[in-house]
Formats: sequence, C-alpha cells, structure tokens
Amino acid sequence: KRAYEELGVNLIKGKSTAEMLADIEKELKKYDSSYKYLNRTLKLYRNDLQVLGKQLIENSEKLSACEQKLMMKSNSTTKEASSIDTNDSTDNVATDDRDNEDTLEALENDVNKCETKTDE
Repeated sequence: KRAYEELGVNLIKGKSTAEMLADIEKELKKYDSSYKYLNRTLKLYRNDLQVLGKQLIENSEKLSACEQKLMMKSNSTTKEASSIDTNDSTDNVATDDRDNEDTLEALENDVNKCETKTDE
C-alpha cells in the first residue's frame, strides 16, 4: 500500500521511471536488510528458547530427584525419631531416677552432717 502511495506521489512530482525504480529498490533493500536482521534475531531467540527448554527439563528432573530424596529422608527421620523417642523416654526415666536417688542421698548426707554438728 505504501509503495503505491509513494508511486502516486512520485508521479505527481514528475519523477522519471528510472528514478522511481531506484527509490523502490532502495526501499526494498531497507526492507530486505530489516527482514534478514529480524530473521537472524528470530533464529537466535529460537536457539535460546531450545537451550532454555532443555535446561528447564533438566532442572525439573533434578528437582524431582531432590524431592524424592527429601521424602525418603523425611520418612526415615520420622521412623528414627519415633524409635529414638521410645528408647529415649525409657532411658531418660532411668537416668532421672538415678539422678533423683543421688540427689536424695546427697540431701540425706547434708541433713546427717547438720544433725551431727547440732548434736556436738
């Protein structure tokens, strides 16, 4: 459409056919170089998108593998924690009893010492 409009303007200006053809060739070269530039840019973007797509797939697979490992660790940690809790609770009770007995003995000794000093 633009070329026809320019052709009409050029005819009105009284340009010769050779001049009009030269102008048209210049315009075509501009469009051709723009087309080539855009085409090269498009190819680069396509290549970049392909690379990014492959990286996305790889990262997605890595993420899935990490999630699976995390789930397995979580499950094993939960099992270990439940077994540790059970074992620790009985161990802790026994340890607490021993600590209480030791403390009681120490208090009794202190009381006995005080009574002995009082008697003297």
